[in-house]
Amino acid sequence: MADQGALDLPPTLAALQAELDALRAERDMLHEILESVAVGVTVQDQAGRLIYANRAAAATMGFSQPDQVLTTPLERIHATFTMIDEAGKPLRRETLTSQRILHGDLRPLAMMVGFYRPNEDYTGWSSLHSTPRFGPDGAFSGVINMWYDVSRLKSLSDALAAQRELLAVTLEAIGDGVITTDAAGMVSLINPSALALLGLEEAAAIGKHIGALLVLEDEQTGSTLDFGGPDSL
Repeated sequence: MADQGALDLPPTLAALQAELDALRAERDMLHEILESVAVGVTVQDQAGRLIYANRAAAATMGFSQPDQVLTTPLERIHATFTMIDEAGKPLRRETLTSQRILHGDLRPLAMMVGFYRPNEDYTGWSSLHSTPRFGPDGAFSGVINMWYDVSRLKSLSDALAAQRELLAVTLEAIGDGVITTDAAGMVSLINPSALALLGLEEAAAIGKHIGALLVLEDEQTGSTLDFGGPDSL
């Protein structure tokens, strides 16, 4: 005797129910994955409204929960920080890759974006990658944004640039000629004193093999020193 408390579905409906359950399981798994990754993910519809944000994206915008992002108007979100470019200049919202796609530039785009929060005196950096979405009919349906946190990498890059600038200033100030090369003997840096000694402009020296710029003789034997030119490498 059949269990009176159970509802037997027709075969067609049972198959549909099984397919629906499988789709829900896939959706839940995708949600779990997106919530666990360190990359910020946001999705906008064709009108530019945020319809999805994961936890990492919420943190980038200064929120503790993704739901807070979706229930807060974009104008209020943008008011909590100033977006800047790599030169430290304010970014206009319409120059963002997502906005360019929403206004008709339907191709994947990427850019660097800084988030300066005056109340924290802190600037975080993200590499923003935006991709247009298309529906089953091929019509444009919105934008997927990936926010890669590159704050530490940007900090290291700026520090290296500052060190290189300091080195360049120091080399320009000393009276000795200094030339640096890579492992293959190609000139990567030359200071003004060395340029004056060689009678060259910097553009004529950088990237050239050291053997093409200098001919040195051994003081004891008078023989020419071999730098191992490009043909001997």
